[in-house]
Amino acid sequence: MKNYIIEVKGEIVANAKVHYAQNWACCDMSSPVTNDNYSYDEKTQTVNSDLVLNENRRAVPYALYFTEKGIAANGTGDISCYPGYGAAWEYYKENIAKILDLLKCDVPNEIKQTFYNGLYTDVFSILELFLSDFLLCMIYSNETVYEKAVTYYKTSEKPQKEVADIEMLVHKFFFKGIVYHRFYKVGKIFATIINIEIPDYKKLKEFLDKRNNIVHRFSFSNIDRMELVNITLEDITDLIKEANTFVGKLIENVDKVYPEKV
Repeated sequence: MKNYIIEVKGEIVANAKVHYAQNWACCDMSSPVTNDNYSYDEKTQTVNSDLVLNENRRAVPYALYFTEKGIAANGTGDISCYPGYGAAWEYYKENIAKILDLLKCDVPNEIKQTFYNGLYTDVFSILELFLSDFLLCMIYSNETVYEKAVTYYKTSEKPQKEVADIEMLVHKFFFKGIVYHRFYKVGKIFATIINIEIPDYKKLKEFLDKRNNIVHRFSFSNIDRMELVNITLEDITDLIKEANTFVGKLIENVDKVYPEKV
């Protein structure tokens, strides 16, 4: 089975929050690291420095991390191993919780609409990140899914590169080549690669129309560009409920096909 391995030349330490990945491996224990001169080589998937995880840098949920040095045992944060899609799901729940906490803030009326617009679009960003992370977690934790992903890429992109480049090309395609709020396209990919149906997304598409008005038309209607679309607290909480339902049903669907908990 193909793993997505990130090699770290220095120490690994979590200085804040809990960080999730497929697995972690080291040759020793280390002390907390404070020097954060982060350097990542995309071509070799190597961190050429210490890896300090905090509020602004997370672990990749579909990766296996390895360092010949050490992982700090007494950092102020923590790391956790979640094989399969589990790490993506944990990050999703954590990010949605952030939005729910922000909704409790006392916001001045003059900036309330801007504040709500931001949180509304953030919920879709969280959902898209989850779908991307979820798919990559499945690809790198199940050999059959990985092989289907390679076949899907070759069929759809018809690459001219040598076979040696295929692994990186496949990763880039699913990492940045898919728009994950295009639910119809995502549904076809999931059905082909993971052999599952994504849940009904009609209600999410209705919410998505408002999101597109905010992002692409400064909140003006896409019907006549005259009416301003206002977002309320209830709009955001309803969107979160629908997103949670969608994600929960997706997890149910994958567990039926992969009862071994990939």
